[in-house]
Amino acid sequence: MDASNASRTIEQQITEVMEILNRAAKDSDFESARQRLARWKVRTGNLVKEIAGPEEAERFLEIWRHFSYTADDTMLPLTDEVNSYTSFVVALKEDFDSGRSPSFAGAAETADSGHLVVRGSRIVFLVHGHDELNMRRLEDLLRGWHLEPVILSFKPGRGRTLIEKFEEEARRAAFAFVLFTPDDLIQGRDAQYFQVRPNVLFELGWLYGRLGRQRVCIVSKRGTAIPSDLDGINRIEFQDSVTEKAGELQDELRAAGLLASQAEVVQQRESRLGS
Repeated sequence: MDASNASRTIEQQITEVMEILNRAAKDSDFESARQRLARWKVRTGNLVKEIAGPEEAERFLEIWRHFSYTADDTMLPLTDEVNSYTSFVVALKEDFDSGRSPSFAGAAETADSGHLVVRGSRIVFLVHGHDELNMRRLEDLLRGWHLEPVILSFKPGRGRTLIEKFEEEARRAAFAFVLFTPDDLIQGRDAQYFQVRPNVLFELGWLYGRLGRQRVCIVSKRGTAIPSDLDGINRIEFQDSVTEKAGELQDELRAAGLLASQAEVVQQRESRLGS
């Protein structure tokens, strides 16, 4: 199948899955929607294998494996799953449209060999402690940049333990911001100091191992102690609000390929004007 036909076929799959989602939103028959989505996944997985090869098909299946349902599921988990699939197939379509090979070597790995990223993911995982205001500010920034922030506490449990929930949700991410805020007062040998909650350090370590240091960034509020063995991880410090550092946050996302560079933005604008 040539690139043009492949692109049109993928577009048809995107249309079909959005119709499934829209129908579920109208009739609230989520069980039927899940059945239709299951059939769509089989068709789309086979299609991806045919037009892009077994490696891309395996990446599509990797997204599939992360989702499960319980009897009380509603629109939110269905929407989350559909969004993950569409992010993948839209990225695949863009590869065909631009003439890039969709099966390039290392497509599921970051620059740090051995660290895995779900191909086509637009998900940015947010780790936070008690500072919910700055967590919300960071979430709003990411949505404004057309990315998909994931906050663990907002996700349904679906019968999962906390660690299972974290691993399944974090595994879908292409990048992670870890918000360091002065939540715990520690009495040291010589002085008192503030540090992050223990769960923040745990999640940071897991994400570092999964994504690699180029796709994890600490966003630290001034006055928060940071262990010296974290010096190798990218870090942005703010005074009161994360919005102070919006430009630096964008730079990190651009470096990871999640936001277009200024040159690409200009090129796209000129292309639209010329068409």
